[in-house]
Amino acid sequence: MTEKRKIVFFGTPEIAADLLTELAKQNYPIDLVVTQPDRPAGRGQKLRPSPVKTRAQELDLSCIDPEKLSKTSIRERLVSMKDAIFVVVAYGKILKPWLISAPHRILNLHASLLPRWRGAAPVHRSIMAGDTQSGVSIMKIVPELDAGDVLLQKTIPIDHEMSTGDLFHKMTSVGAQALIEALDLVNEGKDQYQKQDPTQVCYAHKISVAEAQIDWSRSAWEVHNHIRGLNPFPGAYTFAQNQRIKIFKSTLSEKKTSKPMGSLFIEDQKVWIQCQDQCVEITQMQREGKSRQSSSQFITYLQSKHIESWNLK
Repeated sequence: MTEKRKIVFFGTPEIAADLLTELAKQNYPIDLVVTQPDRPAGRGQKLRPSPVKTRAQELDLSCIDPEKLSKTSIRERLVSMKDAIFVVVAYGKILKPWLISAPHRILNLHASLLPRWRGAAPVHRSIMAGDTQSGVSIMKIVPELDAGDVLLQKTIPIDHEMSTGDLFHKMTSVGAQALIEALDLVNEGKDQYQKQDPTQVCYAHKISVAEAQIDWSRSAWEVHNHIRGLNPFPGAYTFAQNQRIKIFKSTLSEKKTSKPMGSLFIEDQKVWIQCQDQCVEITQMQREGKSRQSSSQFITYLQSKHIESWNLK
């Protein structure tokens, strides 16, 4: 049986924590975990460790969370681990050339089928664009963003109701499978890589707060994709009577009205909003300062305020 090389794992969010757990379950020798420092979170803005740091502590793994990897003691430690495989899963910082060239292999799990959706928000962008498939790529890290040669990919089909949260959930198991296959190939000396097609590159830029606002002048299909692409975070939003309303779930329909675009109304005990061509049905929303509500709860609220319709902006 091929001996498994030691692993240095770089990651920060929940999906990275779940993949770290899978590697530990498979008895991969995780020599060190590197994550981002504790950050303020919640209403009290108390310092909170990253999900990866919390999971590493639960797994009794050595973990560091430096603000800068270039600090002399940390840099020397990482460079000395040249026989290890460095695994990067949503670490959240661009790695410098000195680190990229340090280990035996440095592999990155990216949440898209590269070269489509390089960048910070590949899962969101894939859903928002109405893609019918996504997946994960295991690639070498190079100085150019997400441009490294690809070792392997696994595809995940996307249906028209799947949200970003749903896709992230699927990527945990698929990503773990891909990562384990990739590590086995490296350990066996059978890893072969394919260059990305530069003509197929597109970028998944970070979602801005302003961009999350819904444009009701777009088609119902585009609005629906926008809503599910931003569910559960950061949440698509609109404004009604000077309050921000987040909308998390919608359903496509063939319903058409002569109402102005952005008109919210109740019909057949359902909440509808007119888009450029037809309506979308809204099934889950959140009023400012309140918890999420189902459409029936929202209808009860509107009726209690004697509101028959809203003009959304």
